[in-house]
Parts: sequence; C-alpha cells; structure tokens
Amino acid sequence: MSTHAKIDVVQLMQEIRQRAVAKRSGGDMVEDSLSFSDSAASLTKLNDLLTNLRTACARLDDHPPQPPTLRGRLGAMVVKLVRRALFWQYAQARAFSNASTSMLAEVCTALEQSYRKNVTVSESISAATKQGDRAIDIAQGLENRLIALEGRIEEVEQRLQQRIDQVMHDAEKRVEQRQDSLTFNATITRLERRLAELDKYAHQTRRDTTLQSARLEALSWRLQKSGASSSSPEPEPAPEAGLAMDTLYLAFEDAYRGDPGEIKERLSAYLPVLTEYGVTPELGSALDIGCGRGEWLELLRGAGFDAKGCDINADMVQTCKDRGLNVERTDALRYLRSTPPESLAVISAMHVIEHLPLKTIIEFLDASLAALKPGGILILESPNPQNVLVGAHTFYLDPTHQRPLPMQLTHFLLEARGFFETRAFGLHPYPSSICIQENSQVAQRFNEYFYGPQDYAVIGRRV
Repeated sequence: MSTHAKIDVVQLMQEIRQRAVAKRSGGDMVEDSLSFSDSAASLTKLNDLLTNLRTACARLDDHPPQPPTLRGRLGAMVVKLVRRALFWQYAQARAFSNASTSMLAEVCTALEQSYRKNVTVSESISAATKQGDRAIDIAQGLENRLIALEGRIEEVEQRLQQRIDQVMHDAEKRVEQRQDSLTFNATITRLERRLAELDKYAHQTRRDTTLQSARLEALSWRLQKSGASSSSPEPEPAPEAGLAMDTLYLAFEDAYRGDPGEIKERLSAYLPVLTEYGVTPELGSALDIGCGRGEWLELLRGAGFDAKGCDINADMVQTCKDRGLNVERTDALRYLRSTPPESLAVISAMHVIEHLPLKTIIEFLDASLAALKPGGILILESPNPQNVLVGAHTFYLDPTHQRPLPMQLTHFLLEARGFFETRAFGLHPYPSSICIQENSQVAQRFNEYFYGPQDYAVIGRRV
C-alpha cells in the first residue's frame, strides 16, 4: 500500500465542473444576454432621437415657405412681427432645445461607453469561460495522470518489496554459506595442526627407530665379537655412540633451531643478495655446507640453482634425501677439496664456522675460494655475540659450539684470505614487542645490546 498523502482530486473536479455548468446554463447568463441586447437597441434609438432633435433645433431659425403672392408676402410679414413680439419665448425655446440636445448627447455617450464596457466584459467572460473549460480539461488530465501515477507507485512499491525480500533471502543464504565456510576453515585448520603434529610424531618415531636400529647393530656387533678368542685384537668401538649423537643433535635442532617453515622464511632474505651480486643459475652450481634439514637447499632449488649439500650428521642427511635433495654425508673440507676448482657459483655455510677451530676455519675459507668461479660468492651466517643474550646464554645451548666469533673478526678473515666486495650485516633481531618502549638513549642502547640482531651474515666475492 502507498504511504503518501492522497489529494481528493475527484471531489475538487466535480465541484469545479458543477459550478461551470450552472454558470453556463443558468438563468443569470440568459438575463445578462437579454439585457445586453436591449442596451444595444436602446442605444441605437437614442442616437436616432438625438439626430432628429439636432435637426429640429437647426430648423428653428428657418422661415416657412413664402409663396410669391400677396398673401404670402403678408404672411411673412406677420411671422416676423410675431417673432419680434415673442422674442423671449423664442430664446427660451432655443435654450431648452440646446439643453435637451446636450443632455441626450451625454446620455448617448454614457450608454455607448457602458455598451463598450459590456462588450469588453462579455469578451472577458467568454475568454474566462474558455480558460475555465481548458482548466477543467487540464485538471481532468492531471487527475487521470495522478491516478496512473498512483498505480505506478503501487507497482514500484510491490517490485521494491519483492527486491528487498530477494536481497534479504540472498543475504541470509550468504551468511549461512559464510558460517559453513568458517566452520569448514576451522576444521581444516584443526586438521592441518593435527597433521603437523602427526608429521612431527612420525619424524620422531623414525628417529627413534634409527636409534634403536643402531643400538641393535651395536648389540649384534658385541655378540659377534664375544665369540672371538682372547688373542684377537682389541675390537673397534661400537658405532652406537656416533649414531646416537646424530639423532640427539637432530632432536636438538627440532627443539631450538626452530620450525623448518620459520627457518625457510628467514633464509629467504638471502635470495635478493644473490640478485644484488649478480649470481644466477647460469653461473654455476650451489653448495650448502652443513645443510642440516635442507631449508636453504630447497630455496636454492626453487630459484633454479643446481643445489647440492653436505653434512656429517647421518639423520640430517637422511632427512634431506627424504625430501628429494642432493646431499652427501661427508666432511666440509673433504667435499670442497674433492670439488673441481672454479666450479661453483655459490658456497654457503649457515651456522657452521662457530663449530670449527680457527685453523679449520682458515682452511675452509681457502678451499672455498679455490672452488668458487670468478664472480661467485661465499655466504656465512653465525650467532652474533654482540647481543648480550646470545653471547652469554643462547650460544651455549648448542654443546658443539667452539667459541663465539664476532662479526668484525669473520669479516676480517674473509678479506684476509682474498675475498673481494665483502660485507657484513645483522640478522633476526628480537621482536619489538619485548623491547623497552621508551624514547631515551639508555633504552635505545639497552635494546641494541640485549634485543638487537641475534645472528649476522658475512658475504664475500671471488675476483
């Protein structure tokens, strides 16, 4: 239903129409028409009387006809005597005739003016009547258009209401679908977490199985050796200790190194460095020393490099091979010395040099320089002892670490062994949320030394 205020146009038009018809066909119009016709006839008669009166007045001075006889001459003389005898009566009669003529002329003038006014009024009434008829027609047209408009408004209101109902229905459906989608996404998230937990559990199970297999092999080795004669040589140490150490260190990596996805995100910061130094897959292969679980190798392979790796930890090597990576279990120096000279475009060692004594580090740098192609680069990453928390605490979480190496020392060693375009920079500061939120020099210095970069990188190019 329409909610706008309605105008009672029908009743208004009926009233206008009734008044116009009554005015047009009533007795007043007939009487006015008759009186208007009588006024015109009376005006004509009065004009004729005025003409006759003026003619009669003009003939007051005329003498009667004088026949050429004695009687006629005598009559003329008598008329002159009578006129002279009645001179006062003649003057009054002439004044009366002039006054009557003037009055009748004014009456005629007034009637003529009234007649003209009546003609003007009649024409105005006729025009007003025509305009009234036209106004009635216009009003009738407006009434019809208003009725049609009301019908259109009701139709539009109905269509609008239908559209609103449809939109509300669609919105309700989308809300339901969104709720279902959110529920589905929550389920997927829970399943992903559960799968991650199962994957980690499977990895730990595989590691424990490897450890138990190593122990069984050691036990079998002891049983085999127990039957030997007392004169036989001293048996070699069982391999149990080395395998157990590898498994233990892999567990340590999982606990303290970080999630592989997180480590991969951190290492992706080196991809722009390769671009900056102009090192591309066309230049040669890439070698990652101490490749660990293979996060950097996967990034190199994704960038198009023929990526290889080596590690002395058997479990680490097996983990990389399970991911389809090209990795060997061997010592870093042995691998580099067996590599053809000037055959590699990239050599990287992430958190390796802090495990080596100084002499081995120098030998490693020399072997890397020999294996790199001209233009190739060496990337080293190590814990940053300038961070007090790292140098005093977290560095020693790894029992295989030798000693902290300051960034300036590592930078110096690369330059001293012949690397060119060397650069060093800090990596992985603590989150700003744990820093002291205070804008003072003391707070800034404290945040720099306690919450600054936890690692650093040193990069050098072979000329």
